[in-house]
Amino acid sequence: MKIIAAAVLASACGTTSEYTIGTTTVTGSTNLTRETAVDRMTTERCNRELACGNVGPNQPFADVASCRADVHEDMNRFLKADTCKAVDYYDLAVCSIAIRNTRCSATGVPRLAECEGAKICR
Repeated sequence: MKIIAAAVLASACGTTSEYTIGTTTVTGSTNLTRETAVDRMTTERCNRELACGNVGPNQPFADVASCRADVHEDMNRFLKADTCKAVDYYDLAVCSIAIRNTRCSATGVPRLAECEGAKICR
């Protein structure tokens, strides 16, 4: 009896069970559309203008809506549609950080090397 129990126990210890908890799908693409990049850069720049006190009465931008309109138009010209079809996600994040870290100025957020089309466009 002891031998049978030891054999059953040994065979039970040698088995393995596999459990699947979930799956993850990873894609190779890190590109965003040009339009998405223009919108994100517009938001970052207007947030910076707001934080620097450049939005409001007697400021370069009367309100957030006018900032968004002006900056969006500027970004559309800056990231030219004919040469910028997509934007690298990582490079756009570097651009966003550069905008956030820009020193405040009465003339607004300057054009930054980290945000140039040649740097971030694909």
